[in-house]
Amino acid sequence: MTEKQKLPTSLSIGVIIIFVATVLGVCSLVVFLYNLPLIFPPPGGNRQVAGLSTLLPTETLTLETPTLLPSPSETPNAPTLEATPPPPTVAPSTGGVTPPLPPPSATPLPPPPTVAPSAGGVTPPLPPTAAPSSGRIVFVTERNGSSIYVMNFDGSGQRLLVPHKGNSRDFAPAVSPDGRRLAFASSRDDGADIFVMNMDGTRLAQLTNTRKVRNVSPSWFPDSNRVAFTSNRSGSWKMYTMNADGSGAEQFLENSQDVLEVAVSPDGNRIAYTCGKEICLANADRSDRRVLLRNGLPKEHLAWSPDSRLLAFTQSDPKADRTSVYAVDLQGRTRPIVHNAGMASWSPEGDRIVFSSDIEGVANLYSYDLDSGQVRRLTTGAPNYASVWMP
Repeated sequence: MTEKQKLPTSLSIGVIIIFVATVLGVCSLVVFLYNLPLIFPPPGGNRQVAGLSTLLPTETLTLETPTLLPSPSETPNAPTLEATPPPPTVAPSTGGVTPPLPPPSATPLPPPPTVAPSAGGVTPPLPPTAAPSSGRIVFVTERNGSSIYVMNFDGSGQRLLVPHKGNSRDFAPAVSPDGRRLAFASSRDDGADIFVMNMDGTRLAQLTNTRKVRNVSPSWFPDSNRVAFTSNRSGSWKMYTMNADGSGAEQFLENSQDVLEVAVSPDGNRIAYTCGKEICLANADRSDRRVLLRNGLPKEHLAWSPDSRLLAFTQSDPKADRTSVYAVDLQGRTRPIVHNAGMASWSPEGDRIVFSSDIEGVANLYSYDLDSGQVRRLTTGAPNYASVWMP
């Protein structure tokens, strides 16, 4: 082949190489632009944080800069808190104070408007854009000793649910998944025992009867036929299970650390429990026991999300002198939901949480819309806490 014949061939190869490189460059640019929103999400965009469910808001709620919905008789502007009061005090009868976990950073809750107790529903209707929640909320109040009350999800219709007995303390309510029965702990006998009753207040029955021993933290299995709970009947705090009529009680797991609280996941696959200062997890068949969250800070009030993907818990932060509500996923990744708050529970739809905060000086219950970020106070007056959203 002559030099003249080689020249066009070399030029053709060069042109082909340049063309291929150009095509690859254009493709890379298109892929980059396509994924740009994932790399730099728009402000307020719905994104997943640290692998946690997108049910959670992208910003942590802070009660110091509240955005409470006003009641009909109040001005639309919610008051601004100047100081962060200490977290609500939980009665020791709630089954013991839960062990510690790592404190994520979060923001305190907003101060609710003052509403007359006679108003019944302490908050105006939810915004039309918010996903509709429903059902009722069971909670503990100090307005009549330590009693268990029930109210509508908007705070209206508050009334005594569990007939009170003398100076006893009723606490740690747990509604069965079928919505028909309520389990709770009570000090109406020596120590503390687990009781169950129909949601209409009938057929109150005592499930445990161990005097001078504490049986607390009842949590239902999905079939509504079994209950998990914790007890110090063996001399240290262990997890137990029993049938819903109190029969067949047995120790569920052998644990070297105290188990003060237990929470069965809604799908029935897992059981979360406190183990010393940490949160541990086990399958319902007792397999795959592991520490889910370890950070050495006190943690308590475990509450599963409806889809069993997240576990809310209250964690004390001694350095910040406050308690906060956090969520942890099944991989142990955490993020804060709200500061200066505790004892949270999820709505059946998973679009709201109800929590307790003493940001205004007295512990009261608040509803936090995870989509809109709006907060509404549900109770007023005497300390109100330990809420459970009915199915």
